[in-house]
Parts: sequence; structure tokens; C-alpha cells
Amino acid sequence: MNLKIVLEIDEDGWLVATCPSLPGCLYQGKTEREAIKNMKEGIQLHLQSLAEKI
Repeated sequence: MNLKIVLEIDEDGWLVATCPSLPGCLYQGKTEREAIKNMKEGIQLHLQSLAEKI
């Protein structure tokens, strides 16, 4: 599954990753690589949580 993520720099210089397809799925990192890694893990957790609610 491929999901679009958006990276933005916040006022403290951290990269914030969001996934428009999954409202509320938001992770951050000090580097682009770290933010993407955290987001990939977060997407898995988010989808797992949604599946458990079904």
C-alpha cells in the first residue's frame, strides 16, 4: 500500500510528517530520514488500531 505523506518544518526546526489519508496520523523527526521512518511505523500502528475497531 502506498500512502502520500507530507513533510513540513515546524517553528522549532523539526520535520513534521502527516498523512492526508489518515487524519490525526502525525509524526516528527530531526531529519527527513527520521521523520519518514517514524511515519512508516506510525502508519502501521494507525492502520492496526483502525482494524481492531472493526
